Amino acid sequence: MSHARTFTWLLLSSAVAYAGCSSDPLADGGPGGDGAGGGSDSGSGNDATAGDTGGDGGGNDTGSGDSAFIDGGDSTVNIVDGGGSDGGGSGDGAAFVDGGDGGDGSSGNDATVVNDGATDAACDGGKSDVTFSFDTGIVDDGSFNPDAACVNTSVIAEPAKLDLYFMFDKSTSMKEPTWTHDNVDPLRPWDCNIGQSVPDKWCRAINSLSQYLNSPTAAGNSAALQYFKVHDNAGCTGDEYATPSVPSTKTFTTLPSNAFDTSLNAEYPATNTPTIAAVRGLAKVAADPIYHRVGRKLVNILITDGDPNGCNIDLVWPHTGDIPYIQGELQAIYASYNVQTYVIGMTGATYANLETMASGGNGAVHNNVIGSITNACGTGTSTCRHWNVGDGNNNALLEALNLIQKLAISCSYAIPTSDAGLVDTAKIQVEYVPGTDAGAPQTLTKVSGVAACLADGGTGGWYYDNNANPTSINLCATTCQSIENDIAGKIRLLLGCQGS
Repeated sequence: MSHARTFTWLLLSSAVAYAGCSSDPLADGGPGGDGAGGGSDSGSGNDATAGDTGGDGGGNDTGSGDSAFIDGGDSTVNIVDGGGSDGGGSGDGAAFVDGGDGGDGSSGNDATVVNDGATDAACDGGKSDVTFSFDTGIVDDGSFNPDAACVNTSVIAEPAKLDLYFMFDKSTSMKEPTWTHDNVDPLRPWDCNIGQSVPDKWCRAINSLSQYLNSPTAAGNSAALQYFKVHDNAGCTGDEYATPSVPSTKTFTTLPSNAFDTSLNAEYPATNTPTIAAVRGLAKVAADPIYHRVGRKLVNILITDGDPNGCNIDLVWPHTGDIPYIQGELQAIYASYNVQTYVIGMTGATYANLETMASGGNGAVHNNVIGSITNACGTGTSTCRHWNVGDGNNNALLEALNLIQKLAISCSYAIPTSDAGLVDTAKIQVEYVPGTDAGAPQTLTKVSGVAACLADGGTGGWYYDNNANPTSINLCATTCQSIENDIAGKIRLLLGCQGS
């Protein structure tokens, strides 16, 4: 039931100079003046005014006015509320300066300050205390249900705020298939600048990256960019990859932005492919609290055109033992820090290896034909987790990035606020409402975290990004996949408020 709370405001004033109010709220009422006349009349005397003499009163009667007058002859009459018997005759409460031979009036009681609203405070002029009532809106029915929720709202997936950490392969093979010389810098024979139309993987990739990072469709997201191999002397621990090249500190650049263009123009493909070092760098990014910003979702994106070559675990070519290691690293990133890693492959990569890696990254499952991409699964399967963009022709990488953005945000929801009170995260209920009247709403099970999503074969549910201080609600991968296939479906959040 709803509690209506009542507050009584006691209006007190000290040293108020109106109607001659005493500066001391506890002043003695003082003795009344002499009653007027000695006869048996009981007429009312006139009020004493400054410097005047009181009129005739009723000589034998005892007054019962509200106030004792300290001195009817003073130029300022000080009114002090007497709570008991009053000085003077039966007039208006004024004591008479000289009325004749009437008896003395009894002394008024000391004024007292009270808070119960029944007895007037000193100098309150007999006015009642002021009472305010309002409904606090607090619900207290002992249980939680949609009708009692402080907010009952349907939440349709809208673009979440993403922080994207790009790890971009700049190995020599990215100049395939043309190996075109740019005829500008002989020390960088396979370079390309944004805006050029050289038909190779590197040139198409940097143009697609630039278009995405500068695009209004990326508005609200942020990004950081690092390359692998980051430099010729980079080690295998991943330390050099845990700080981006753009920006140059551990933070993100708000999109859209052309801040990345200078770096993309300055780099060129001329290294090996130390994928293990790059993935170790992504693990360090995911483990660093500085990259986890409140109300945002951190996502890794790995772009490569080849199998691991450098910092290998398996030292025998073709280093096939590196693939399960990378899968395990990406799985640990997701399980420990709730960070997905999307794996994008270009021509030259082994797509079966990319799919194994991507399964550890736990990026969303997608169809082979999606958007304008007709062969998104290089393995030829109908669905997969990795992304095949071929040699980057027809802006395939740009299309993949736009689709990844949509998939990455579709299963993460910010916790709404409520005008009715602070949301109690212990009382949130999450429902999946099938589209096109396909069935009744389904209550999703809350699990402790992403690790619980993966347990028992991934039975699904939802979890908080941070159980101690949650800012978003996230669906387990299996639940997310089911809902993504229901285009008209939606998620509804029923919220209980603190104090309910």
